[in-house]
Amino acid sequence: MTRVLTNGRIDRLEKYLQEWIDAIKSLETVQRQRLTTEERLVSTMDRIAGQLEKIVALGVMDEPMPRIVQRIPSRVLDLSENPDASQTREPWSRERIVQHIQDLHRGGMKEEEILMTLMASKVPTLNGKGTWRIQSVQRICRQMQQT
Repeated sequence: MTRVLTNGRIDRLEKYLQEWIDAIKSLETVQRQRLTTEERLVSTMDRIAGQLEKIVALGVMDEPMPRIVQRIPSRVLDLSENPDASQTREPWSRERIVQHIQDLHRGGMKEEEILMTLMASKVPTLNGKGTWRIQSVQRICRQMQQT
């Protein structure tokens, strides 16, 4: 039995190849958009870090809750409301708090920025009382470097 390649099969093949090419182009567009978004995020984080450095330089760290943090909408700061920002919804345990601080430090955050993040995100202190102090953050970061 002889098989014949028909024009219909060739037409379908051309159609499928065109769909494949269109899908690749669409994927390229999405990847470009993702890269642009990531670049915007990095740029914004750089500007945030710069502002935090200026705030720290002003010496507002002695205040229980810096005024700037009070002006930021809680939905932005509360990790529990943002499932992407928090890997788990379990309550803050001592181990989880220490791990969170160490992760932030490994990620390149300065101790002052970590302090601001903890306060802004309403992460409880290790003993569950009072407010975060720079000395506590520094101690946890030092312990991490020693191990």
